[in-house]
Amino acid sequence: MAIVEADHHTAQLRWLVISKEARGLGLGKKLVEDAIYFSVEAGYSRVFLWTVSELTAAAHVYATSGFVKTESTTHRIWGRALTEEKYELQLT
Repeated sequence: MAIVEADHHTAQLRWLVISKEARGLGLGKKLVEDAIYFSVEAGYSRVFLWTVSELTAAAHVYATSGFVKTESTTHRIWGRALTEEKYELQLT
């Protein structure tokens, strides 16, 4: 997982990856909580991420952490049609 600066007020959550063996143990939720905490401590007022609609378990983690889906777009990526979804969380 990584947090990158999108602008002075906005953080972007990138590359949240959990191995198959570790899924279902609550690690994704913990990492998202840590990312939110870091973003607040770093002074960001908002954090966002992009994911694909097929990752329903990840979307559930984001939603239960307070993120709201704000955008959805379908296009060809990686050789097939995928729907990318943007989730945002206001921190302040």
